[in-house]
Amino acid sequence: MTRPDVGVVLHAPGEVALEEIHVAEPGPGEVRVRIEATGVCHSDLHVIENDGWGHALPVLLGHEGAGIVEDVGDGVTSVATGDRVVIGWKAACGRCAPCLRGEPRQCKRPPAAPGRLGEGRADFAFDVVGRRETFELALSLAPTVVLIGLSPPDERAEVVLPGLFARRARIVVSHGGDHLPTDFPQLAQWALDGQLDLAAMVTRTAPLADWAEAFDAMRAGDVIRTVLTP
Repeated sequence: MTRPDVGVVLHAPGEVALEEIHVAEPGPGEVRVRIEATGVCHSDLHVIENDGWGHALPVLLGHEGAGIVEDVGDGVTSVATGDRVVIGWKAACGRCAPCLRGEPRQCKRPPAAPGRLGEGRADFAFDVVGRRETFELALSLAPTVVLIGLSPPDERAEVVLPGLFARRARIVVSHGGDHLPTDFPQLAQWALDGQLDLAAMVTRTAPLADWAEAFDAMRAGDVIRTVLTP
């Protein structure tokens, strides 16, 4: 007699039960595995205690599995029926920007989790101001934030840790851009080619004698950059 498929299911907030489940036949590129053992991870408890943690309910719990391949879909050649396998909880999509760059560990396939970014969004955000509002905005726009601007000594930003975890976010500090003089010819060429808009970064020019006014405008946030000339 064939064993029914059963699993621990979170149906609604606070409602968890062992019950029968229905598993579809594997489609192209898919594999159906009969799980013989699974670890109980704190992540599963986190999903239960946080009403699915952004996943659409119901949720079949458990992601540390080992078992036997029951069937494979069209195009699958890496495993065959009867093979013993272990299960990886996340697979790279092969289509997003990191995957296409050969960095599958940074895959941006969006799992159903709060704050996770989908395809078509920016890969990097650069904060050249160094204020709370600009940093938090940058963190909401891209999975990798590069902090360039110097912040006031007491500046603080609020970071939602589960959001960082879900998006595999990275925060990198670049001291003044970490540039070297050898970078200048390339930057100049980008400007000549129209790829770098240097003019947009200069709000105004002023004589050297107006240096104090230039500092006041900078403190007030009225300018991006003032260029002083003799």
